[in-house]
Amino acid sequence: MTQGPGKRSDSTPPRPRTPCNHFSVRKPVGWKLAALTGVLLWVLLFGTQCPAAAGSSRVLAIFKPVASAASLPSVRLDLSVLKSRLRALGVGHDTVSVRQTTIVVSGSSDLPVPASDLATVGDLYLRPALCGAPAFDGAASGTAPPPAGCPPQYQLVISNFNGSIAPSSNVAPDPELANYGTTLPSQDVASATVLLHMLGSEPSGNFGTYPRLLLGPAQVTGRAVKRASATYSRFSGGWLLTMTFTNSGSEAWNAMAQESFHEVIGFDFDGIVVSAPVIEPNQATFLSFGSSIQTPLGHQEALAKTIAAALDSGPLPVPLAAGKVRSK
Repeated sequence: MTQGPGKRSDSTPPRPRTPCNHFSVRKPVGWKLAALTGVLLWVLLFGTQCPAAAGSSRVLAIFKPVASAASLPSVRLDLSVLKSRLRALGVGHDTVSVRQTTIVVSGSSDLPVPASDLATVGDLYLRPALCGAPAFDGAASGTAPPPAGCPPQYQLVISNFNGSIAPSSNVAPDPELANYGTTLPSQDVASATVLLHMLGSEPSGNFGTYPRLLLGPAQVTGRAVKRASATYSRFSGGWLLTMTFTNSGSEAWNAMAQESFHEVIGFDFDGIVVSAPVIEPNQATFLSFGSSIQTPLGHQEALAKTIAAALDSGPLPVPLAAGKVRSK
């Protein structure tokens, strides 16, 4: 077949491309200099490996609104919060995007915490602990709200501790609370008295554990926290959550701590009591905390980092659920 100028037959092999097939170099006058310049530019921008060889991006997590009627503008608010949480966890370089009403996180390395932890609403309520509670008795209906208090002999007050900083060894849980179900997440609001599970079997603070705690209305919330961080303490052998308050938050916390001096305060994070320390058990008189506090979280590294990131970013405007990522 006759070929016109500049054309080739189908049997003619294609012109070879440069590595990674991102650009090709023709051979006009000075082609060697152009090729050398291109290679140097490539090394400066991308290093000595092609992007695929250095680590390709993949889907790490997907999140969908719990409410099917959630609007795109409200999901975009969640998008901003998730970006802030990833930055707080040290992975702010990952890509976070919205596809319809689904949020997709992509990157080249695994997330430092489970995706379900990133999807936590992120509400923190500091509440006075009223008394310990046994596990819910399944035979009871459990639909009634918990009582606003408990009999004196079960209250977590200094007069019942008998000099111990581990009240659970001296103060029995209120048996009547076995008839009340655990407070639902939708009912875990700042103004309510709530009955909540304690975190696992690890030490929560320094007073031992009950299956559940009855907690009064919150006097301080996560909105009073200016910044938060999670650090490992070699001295205690566990993780610590450090919170620095705003000016008004510091005043509210110190007022609450002084009112609860030598008593127990519960840290309610998304409906779970993650810590419940006795306030200054070794002090004879109350000493101001200033603008920051630390609370122990045992060996719960992911939880400590999750809470710190959630406090830095603020709560999710729209509750999310982590979806399953299909592996390729």
